[in-house]
Amino acid sequence: MFLAGVAPPNIKQPLLFPRAAQLALDETFKDCAADANCHKSFPDIEREFVAVLRRFDNGPVSVEMVDPRTRGHVQIRLFRGNFVERLRLGLYTTHSARLVPYVIHRAYESDYAPFEALAINSGIAGGLARGMYMTVTCSEGVPFITEEDIARETINTFVGDYRVRVHVEACKEWPRGDIPKDYTELVKSDLPLLMISGEADGASPPWYGEAAMKNFPNGRQVKIPHYGHQTDGPCVAGVFKAFVEKGSAEGIDTSCATRTQRPPFVNELPKQLSLQ
Repeated sequence: MFLAGVAPPNIKQPLLFPRAAQLALDETFKDCAADANCHKSFPDIEREFVAVLRRFDNGPVSVEMVDPRTRGHVQIRLFRGNFVERLRLGLYTTHSARLVPYVIHRAYESDYAPFEALAINSGIAGGLARGMYMTVTCSEGVPFITEEDIARETINTFVGDYRVRVHVEACKEWPRGDIPKDYTELVKSDLPLLMISGEADGASPPWYGEAAMKNFPNGRQVKIPHYGHQTDGPCVAGVFKAFVEKGSAEGIDTSCATRTQRPPFVNELPKQLSLQ
């Protein structure tokens, strides 16, 4: 088995998203601070992010955005939940997360067009079969979520409980199957397993993989620094090839993981993403 972005059955999706997104954001801020160009461009990015979020304390914020059809400027009411959710999706992979410091900085300066561009072009949600996704999560995750779970897993996260609660409410109206109570028990197997976990994964962070690994005696987890919910790049491809050829994760050279770097952060919106 080759697994990437691993999470065990007891995660109760979407309960994992707020804390996973917070990890991805923290890693993005940390890597920005360590990058000379990013730090020079956005030296106060964490403070600016706090200030942007505080604007929503009294409700939705009136912002100017671009109508993608007409390219004209329009005023809309932006809700905090929509803002943090689209930012969360932008943190899924390091390819889109490279935009996040710039997006936050521009929002701090009351320019939300880069945020809109990130929301439209991050590409995560567009590839989902939403009906299937809702049926699976409403059957296999939401019925097991308690109020105590929500309080514990969303506290001190920028996403907060918004993402979980709107999903739970939607599931009240969505068709679902009946799942046995033992469904969330961890899977156990002695099959050879290679697991890839990005240390900046905004969907399924490494600690979920660590929990799953306890039941795979012939398994191996490879944690990749500066890597998100993704499988691209020559390192992962090479490790996967070696694993298949050998039929075992033991002894495979994974040293390339330590050399993985983020794509460079941007200090302006790439032309291909511009809405103007």
